[in-house]
Amino acid sequence: MALEPPEAPRLPVRVVLEVFPHPAAVVLFGLRQIIRYKRLRRDRWARGLRRWHQRLLTLEAFRPPVRWPEPWREPPRGGTRRMWKAWEDQLDAAFCAYIAGYVWFHGPAGYERIGDLETGLVIVPRRIDG
Repeated sequence: MALEPPEAPRLPVRVVLEVFPHPAAVVLFGLRQIIRYKRLRRDRWARGLRRWHQRLLTLEAFRPPVRWPEPWREPPRGGTRRMWKAWEDQLDAAFCAYIAGYVWFHGPAGYERIGDLETGLVIVPRRIDG
């Protein structure tokens, strides 16, 4: 298993990538700043999570597209803080997996390397339209 990102699009590789959802979201969604949804009061947290969820649904129009299962298409109705936290974790995990798939799909044209393997390497996607 490699720690380097793929050298060409869609190679059959096994790779471990360190990704961070916030900078990836800013780039892929063309945001001026991150969508705040972590460590907020419940009302602001729920509002931020809904905004985050709406952005993630737009990945259906990206290349490669995401095919969201029906249960993921709607936020929780009411529920406990634990339920909302589980939903937040699912959204974050799905987006991190998407970033890895996006990098694999597009190859070097689809990502920027920050750092190196000795001091720390982070991969941030580049927006590719079409």
